[in-house]
Amino acid sequence: MVHSTPQFLPWQEAIAAQWLGQNERFTHAWLIHGEEGIGKFQFAHAAAAAMLCENPKAPHLACGECQSCRWLALNHHPDLRVVVPDSMYEELGLAPNAEDAGSTESAKSLSAQIRVQQIRALDQKNFFTLSSHRGGAKILIIYPAERLNIESANAILKILEEPLGDTRFLIISNSIKKLLPTIVSRCQRLHLPLPAYESSLQWLQSRGVANPENALSSAGGAPLKALQQSASDYEPLRYWLADFVQSLAARELADIQPFIDKLDKIAPEQWLDSLQRFFVDLQLCHHGLEARYFPALGKYTQEIAGGLSALKIADVFDFLRKEQATAAHSFNKRLFIQACLQRVMFVCLARGR
Repeated sequence: MVHSTPQFLPWQEAIAAQWLGQNERFTHAWLIHGEEGIGKFQFAHAAAAAMLCENPKAPHLACGECQSCRWLALNHHPDLRVVVPDSMYEELGLAPNAEDAGSTESAKSLSAQIRVQQIRALDQKNFFTLSSHRGGAKILIIYPAERLNIESANAILKILEEPLGDTRFLIISNSIKKLLPTIVSRCQRLHLPLPAYESSLQWLQSRGVANPENALSSAGGAPLKALQQSASDYEPLRYWLADFVQSLAARELADIQPFIDKLDKIAPEQWLDSLQRFFVDLQLCHHGLEARYFPALGKYTQEIAGGLSALKIADVFDFLRKEQATAAHSFNKRLFIQACLQRVMFVCLARGR
């Protein structure tokens, strides 16, 4: 894989310039948070490149030519550590840290959590205590922070309480509500907003996404999520949701087994997210507004919403929200899918009765 020095996405440059411009009074720990799929990891990675660069073009632009930038382009900078779940290294185009390279986990059993061993290994390798290789700061990126389990979160908390040397922590989260309050309280916060619609649309068009408007809507305005979904065989509209909603609208759904078979192949968080977004659209249509997330299903959503009360829609949405919180811990995935789909079907097919 060919690498280059990490760069900010177009909608991040102004925020990065302002943020990195305060370098002289930079705190040692930042919590970078915002909606999933807007490029928070890319922001932190590009920020690390700018901080480590020996000849930056501007406070937020790495030169791409110095030794530090060459190391980053090779994905191996001695003063940068990126800690993500084992299952995410390949997705992000990263090589595991040297301390993780000997992991005996098979590809099928790679952890979806950030393990405490990953945090302890940094200390064991003296990352925090040894001087930096180029005389500047050292940087630790943790993403996504909500994947820290209790042990690893407490290990990070201990390091944050007693920072060693000139180490900067860039902790990235899709949901700070899921983090230990003690971790949040020890960080300065930087919120990254959803990019402007036109900027996201133009970016998706430049990457050849078919029907970028629908892709962006179904991703809730998050361009990286829209790009990922549009390139996936499991893009919700094509894969299952359009057929499911059309059947609900026609009151024809008799056999949910094909949907269970399909959803069994993807993460529960993914299809639950799609259902939650659909119920937001139902609520909007019930009040005479346009569907926000799946406009391509608008006429079917309006048909279903017309026979439902706002209370019933809100009840099912609340049910899905609670199930989302525990989805990763389901003991029987197929029974879990069946229970959720049956709850949705019961309400939508019995509308108006």
